[in-house]
Amino acid sequence: MLRQGTLNSVLMDFAPPSLRSGLSCGLDSRFEIHDDNQVELKLDYAIDEARKWTRYQTEAFIFVPKSLGISKQSYDRKQFFSDTQAYIRFKTPSMTFAAMVDPANTNSPLMRIRQLMMKGELHSLSNDEGTLSQELRMFGCLVRANLRETMTAACERLGKLETKTGRGRVADDLAESIKRVTGELTAVCDEFRNLRPMFVGLQCPDWLRERFEYTDEFLSITVESYLTELLVAIEQRRDKRKLRELTEDAWQRIAKTIAHEQLHRKELGYTTHLDDVEGRNLYVKRASALKKFITSVLFLNIEPKKEDVSFVQVTAGFAAALAMAFSMGAAFLSERIWGLNSLPFVLAVVVGYVFKDRIKDWVKLYFSTRIAQWMPDRSLRIVDPSNGTSVGKCRETFSYLRDSRIPKSVRRWRHGNGQALELEYNPEVCLHYIKDVGILGKQISTTHDRRKGINDIIRWNVSSFLSRMDDPERHVDFLDGESLELRTAVCPKRYELNVVLVLKESDRLVSVQRYRVELDRTGIHSLESMPLAGVDGPLSDDSGVS
Repeated sequence: MLRQGTLNSVLMDFAPPSLRSGLSCGLDSRFEIHDDNQVELKLDYAIDEARKWTRYQTEAFIFVPKSLGISKQSYDRKQFFSDTQAYIRFKTPSMTFAAMVDPANTNSPLMRIRQLMMKGELHSLSNDEGTLSQELRMFGCLVRANLRETMTAACERLGKLETKTGRGRVADDLAESIKRVTGELTAVCDEFRNLRPMFVGLQCPDWLRERFEYTDEFLSITVESYLTELLVAIEQRRDKRKLRELTEDAWQRIAKTIAHEQLHRKELGYTTHLDDVEGRNLYVKRASALKKFITSVLFLNIEPKKEDVSFVQVTAGFAAALAMAFSMGAAFLSERIWGLNSLPFVLAVVVGYVFKDRIKDWVKLYFSTRIAQWMPDRSLRIVDPSNGTSVGKCRETFSYLRDSRIPKSVRRWRHGNGQALELEYNPEVCLHYIKDVGILGKQISTTHDRRKGINDIIRWNVSSFLSRMDDPERHVDFLDGESLELRTAVCPKRYELNVVLVLKESDRLVSVQRYRVELDRTGIHSLESMPLAGVDGPLSDDSGVS
């Protein structure tokens, strides 16, 4: 049985610093490959309960080789936002396995589920938005988040077994930790499944029984998935006899837990199993549907915000008035000089009319370029679906930056001090994306007591960049210096996108990051974090980014 009065210290030993101590600041980020054609930027925003508004700004400077033919004409704002998907959701609360089964923990979804079920008022609950439904899904999210962080950290620790120094001690600690974690995980699953008789009783409505079974099936799939990932990591290090002996106990314990979950799903008639053809055909679709159902409790809605077009209308009106004033002035002067019915007067009126349209367009263009930074391309409301209230807003802007408008600090971080050679043989186009998010911390805290952060996920599809790329491989003939024979080398042809991310919290610089994305006609090959060029010391708020 899980020790009720203690924290899950093993989980905290495995977990990375972000889970152990919370965000070191209000804004954190991860940039990674999502699939062959998409990169994903995940931003973590802290919810400040003491402040009404908290602003987070993300600026992305994307340097694209000109050889890919990317320009305002071939890749405009509409195409960029079409290639971009955004999801905003609450960050999964941090809660250990021990805290989940602690009867004194009023924030535990397990404890809340038990209390609600014992009230006996099941038929009065809403079918879709009942508290029980939310608590069931929250429980699934908490188990998944704990498992993800724990298994990821355990896989990283396995890398220490490759070194001979202290390998035996590391293996013993790892085996003991896995023993305790699997034991605590089993206890949490049992505690949840002990509630099953309440959900399958005659008084329980069908919709609630279904939601319990959805959560149970998702829980089983999640446990098997993450433990199998850890098992694969162990297997990759079991090729040597000594390492096999050191990891044998951990292997057996994890394998037994996985086998138990597989048997549990079969006994209850769940279709998510991989040992026959029918189960394999249904597994991916079913597992994906269950994941969306469980995690939907954390998602926020993004709704288009009604644009404030008054300033744009005033600008257009001013341009029209100025153009009309020019046309009328030209007609008045022409009449005074040449007379009303003269040929020069007619020609002057025609020329004035032509210039009237041009002046109106020129003035509108002038003001549109000057006010672009105040007028976003997209303005969105962030809405909490649980009560329909607005909990934040988002403004996004996309543009092309001429070389003269790229901040000197960004140019230095991208190229360093010596950039003449690279710019000469590989000129680039700079795409500039700004996302400004405002969070109503006080508003959220009055409704939700466990939600302390928000995840903002941005996925960008690069498929539009691939069409003008050369073949991904080139065959180059060369002479082998040793055999003096002609040979053919297969050389990859890849292109680089360089990304500089500038993250700010309420106009305070939080961090600057640089990444290099390698891709060819088949898609993305790698994404690598790069050191900032031309930086000798720590960054500060006066680093020169506007």
